[in-house]
Amino acid sequence: MNVRPLLLLAALAVLAAAEPEPSLRLDERSFIEVTAGLEQYRRVSGLAGRCRAQGGGVAAMLCQRLSEDLARIQPGLVVEVKGGGVRDGLAALVAGEVEVVPMARPPSDEERTRLAAAGVTAIAVDFANDALAVFVHHANPLAEVTLEQLERIYGRVPRGPAIETWDQLGVAGPLAGQALRRHALGPNHGTYGMVRELVLGGGHYRFDITFAVVPGNLRSEVGAAPAGIGLASVMFDSAAIRAVPVRGADGVAHQPDYRAVVAGAYPLCRPQVLLVALREGKVSPPAEALVRFALSQAGQRLVAGMGAYPLTSGQQASALKALP
Repeated sequence: MNVRPLLLLAALAVLAAAEPEPSLRLDERSFIEVTAGLEQYRRVSGLAGRCRAQGGGVAAMLCQRLSEDLARIQPGLVVEVKGGGVRDGLAALVAGEVEVVPMARPPSDEERTRLAAAGVTAIAVDFANDALAVFVHHANPLAEVTLEQLERIYGRVPRGPAIETWDQLGVAGPLAGQALRRHALGPNHGTYGMVRELVLGGGHYRFDITFAVVPGNLRSEVGAAPAGIGLASVMFDSAAIRAVPVRGADGVAHQPDYRAVVAGAYPLCRPQVLLVALREGKVSPPAEALVRFALSQAGQRLVAGMGAYPLTSGQQASALKALP
């Protein structure tokens, strides 16, 4: 039996014993307070029909949860939500097989160009605040990280020397000489492209990264590995891992908590998006009901309950104005 990992876990547990990290998730009292001023959903009398949605990752999970509660308010409405990734969702939108594509990021210029070339008009509606967290094992003492350091951790050809061991990040103690165990989400996730754009400067990932099929796997792998590091939505925060503050443009290292994310101070923020097809300049009534419920006070409280961050009143107003 190899006892070294067990000894390392025990040593790191001593370092982490001082005080537990607070969860990034808003508690019920907090999310009720921050959503108190949001507009409420107005039930549409006699609404019937079907709304089809297909996308990936966190956005599809949120959309599925929202559709379940909407069905209780609008019993004549059927909302079908499928996963499979944004790429498949966009193809289905072009084919007229879905009306909504849940996305964990705004559509890229390339995606908008492809839709326009196919004769498809769609609007992107932000329906939740989210952020890409840098997760490490809960006992890892890493104090903060910069975007430049993340590029040197994950980039195939970084602009500075590659970071291979934890002491290069200022970590002392039992982890110091340990090699980083890198984790990330694969190309079917919006996170993959976001990291390439915001962290890697358009470059490519290293070859030795372990790519997880689903975020829950990444969380488990980082939580089980003292030397692990991974990038995923704040929704996947747990007691086994912790988010490392990331230094922003203001020179301050910010946790990806609600206030830093809605203020834009945390450097790896992103919206969760519903990309909605327009047919003859209009959103279908079933799709409009889904979007309006997602933006409503009740919808935003569901979003917060799942670990994402709700919209502010100003963001809600802007999103509602996007609907024709």
